[in-house]
Amino acid sequence: MCGRRTCAIECDPKPPRARNRAAAHDLLGVVMAIARLCTVVLLMFGGFGINFFFIPLRWTHLVLRKYGDPNNSLPMDKVQQAMATVIERAKKSLQTLAQVVFDFGRSVAIAPEGTRSKTGLLGDFKKGPFYLQSDVNKPISPVIIQGCYELCRPGRWYSVPRKGFVRFLPQFHVDPTMSRNMNRLALRRVFLKALAEPVPDDLSDVPDNRFMKLHYGTLVSLWFIVPGMLHGHLLRHPLRRSSASRGLFLFMRSL
Repeated sequence: MCGRRTCAIECDPKPPRARNRAAAHDLLGVVMAIARLCTVVLLMFGGFGINFFFIPLRWTHLVLRKYGDPNNSLPMDKVQQAMATVIERAKKSLQTLAQVVFDFGRSVAIAPEGTRSKTGLLGDFKKGPFYLQSDVNKPISPVIIQGCYELCRPGRWYSVPRKGFVRFLPQFHVDPTMSRNMNRLALRRVFLKALAEPVPDDLSDVPDNRFMKLHYGTLVSLWFIVPGMLHGHLLRHPLRRSSASRGLFLFMRSL
């Protein structure tokens, strides 16, 4: 009788150095994501937030009245006025883009889906870009960016640093004998056919060190170099510094 022997083979596709390098890249990616999130918070709440804080809104009169604000003052709701302006400008945006393309020969990049995909699949195309195309009568240059869904999935607070792939397709000439909806569906079929083609093996992989260093340098310049230069410029020009502080003080008193 001959006995049976069992052999177990464990395969490790990555050597130890590659695993350590990938772990280091993941750690740097987390640090980069936190730094970018803090930078967005600094720019949004530190810049725009101060503007909205000092502009009186409807509810500020109830608060400022306790501190001596006269009752006959009428605060202006800048937020509502700004939203009305944005909505009105959005209605004229397609005409403005058409004028820019037709008069100045500029190229306009528009996402045909209108929003980010929630499932990673290609969504329905909006009609706005095709109205713009019919106004300017120019060909469409389709561009596909693959790997975006893996970089920033819906529900994430930040995007992870990974590699993407951009593909420029041949120009799509709109058929004037077909309706706008049929041309929209035809262009969507071009996108679907291109998305079915093979992609590079390193898609959604960790980026190169050159990109990481460039991105970190940009964040450092936003946090240290630019504020330091502004601070040094004000120190060298005390007149401008006093004028700026006096203007801010008068602006606060006028509120």
